[in-house]
Amino acid sequence: MLTPRHFKAVFDSPTGKVPGKNLLLLARNNDLDHPRLGLVIGKKSVKLSVERNRLKRLMRESFRQHQDSLVGWDIVIVAP
Repeated sequence: MLTPRHFKAVFDSPTGKVPGKNLLLLARNNDLDHPRLGLVIGKKSVKLSVERNRLKRLMRESFRQHQDSLVGWDIVIVAP
């Protein structure tokens, strides 16, 4: 997801919410033929930029490998 409007739509009315110890996953149907991913990784949760970027790369790669089973979803992963 690229625009703040897309993120706001997921934050305002998520279809699904999965809270975890260090992450929050929000999902919403998107009526598209492909899934979209948004990552929000704050400095408070992962201090070093090297670690934040590695975490984002790992999440994007996992999303890429599983995107066939996620068709039609907007997913936002938040690390507060």
